[in-house]
Amino acid sequence: MNILYTFDDLFAEVAGISILSLFENNKDADEINVYAICDDVSDVNKQRLIGISESYERKIIFLDAPDVEKIASTAIATTEYWTLAAFYRLLISSILPTDMTKIIYIDSDTTVQSSLSGLWEMARGGSVISGVRTEHFSWPWYNTYVRRVFLKRKDIYINSGVMLINLASWRLYDVEEKFIKFIRLMEGKIPAVDQDVLNSVLKGYIGTVDPAYNFYHMSISEKDVHPKDKKRVREITQNNNPVIVHHLIIRRKIDKAESGWDNPRISYFRDDWYKWREMSPWKGLPLDHLRAASKKPAPPPIKIKRKTIRSSILRFTERKFKPAYNLLNNLGICYAAFSRSMGKLFDEAVIEPARIRKYNKHRQKVTGINIKDCRISKRRT
Repeated sequence: MNILYTFDDLFAEVAGISILSLFENNKDADEINVYAICDDVSDVNKQRLIGISESYERKIIFLDAPDVEKIASTAIATTEYWTLAAFYRLLISSILPTDMTKIIYIDSDTTVQSSLSGLWEMARGGSVISGVRTEHFSWPWYNTYVRRVFLKRKDIYINSGVMLINLASWRLYDVEEKFIKFIRLMEGKIPAVDQDVLNSVLKGYIGTVDPAYNFYHMSISEKDVHPKDKKRVREITQNNNPVIVHHLIIRRKIDKAESGWDNPRISYFRDDWYKWREMSPWKGLPLDHLRAASKKPAPPPIKIKRKTIRSSILRFTERKFKPAYNLLNNLGICYAAFSRSMGKLFDEAVIEPARIRKYNKHRQKVTGINIKDCRISKRRT
């Protein structure tokens, strides 16, 4: 079984905890080779990772990270939660052994709860990658993450945190070149980083797997679950039997856990991730380097109410004709809320899509790259 992780030194500890859980819950596997594409990982962290693999008599192979920005000839926008390490997996066929035909990619911010043999032996069909569907039907998500990368509602959109990758098809279709073209087309500004690249470029060649293999619904609302997976997600939640738990935005969760927050999401995170950390070489070490305190919103400005003829009439009406005033006030509130809702819906359903379409056309014209050039044109036999 071949497993792929990509991380930098900041996430070496997080990846190590995931690898530890992988080895612990897959002792029955004949062979597990972990390939780690990493950047500037310290010797101390490398020795800890090697120690984990040796204790389970497994292999971990360190591979040098590619210079994605140099290869793409453009700067790539990142955030405190998404670093350039997310893009390393796009260039795996140039890094991994040429005779390898398939591999399972796993995000660092995960814990493996049981055997991955079912995923490893899954039939790939004509898919280049397979993963768990994510919801993209709500207008904000659709406009922000899907429409901006030339996708439609009917297209399959998966979470790239866990993927079964068909390396033979990956090489056959030469998708790495298409990934680079897409990054240039987007001018390095991609809303959901590598996930958008994979879903847009491999449109039509993406398969789906059981939600248990990338179960992040314990930490977010069920509204983010794909409609076809809702029943299955409820079963996994009730039976508490996910195969891989994906701790989304783990740095924020660590910050809240360390700050003493107590709610179902953080409690579950403490019970799972911290349990594995206690078994790792990082046990007892401070977590300050992984904390990412969320910014507190600025207090709203104080509004000074000025006395006007209108306000005087309203105050007089409120004092003398309170029932009528309350009725009119409630009607006004309902009308304002209705107007805002309709305005927001119109913006999201009409104005924003039109603006995105115009911008996408402009972007293709400026870069000289058409979205069709970034996709697999037809199936090869």
